[in-house]
Amino acid sequence: MPEPGSNRGYDAWQYIEPILLMMIGDGRHIEELREIIEDEGLRKLTGVKERPI
Repeated sequence: MPEPGSNRGYDAWQYIEPILLMMIGDGRHIEELREIIEDEGLRKLTGVKERPI
């Protein structure tokens, strides 16, 4: 994946990682991403620092 074109963009992995976590956790709806993104404990364990979604 190419790097973001500006210094304000996000890496592709920052979009993909929450979706993978949702799929691993047997998520069925895209709305479940909000729960993953808002869970500070899970973000700390996985090292997700920013929330692009």
